[in-house]
Amino acid sequence: MDRIIVQRYKLGCGVACVAYVLRRGYLKALQLFEQPENAAVMGYWCRDIVAALATGKIDYVHRYFKARHRKILTAPGVNEPRAWSQFIAFMSFLTLATSTG
Repeated sequence: MDRIIVQRYKLGCGVACVAYVLRRGYLKALQLFEQPENAAVMGYWCRDIVAALATGKIDYVHRYFKARHRKILTAPGVNEPRAWSQFIAFMSFLTLATSTG
């Protein structure tokens, strides 16, 4: 069963995601960010989260979701399970995640 990571700061959802992926506590994951104070004041961009994951020895590559693909999110039936599985498959195509061990 997966652990629950409690977000400790208003804008610290990125830290909670990093903690979950790395299977660490929230405060240990927060130490992986260049500017840990941002969890309380402004949050993090994707590049900050990817950098924190790299510090934790996990390589992630993020891609910009182009405007022409955003219609997938607002298409009729997008909340149906099949539509979500198609969306996830599409996002998996755009995002590469590999462990560097």
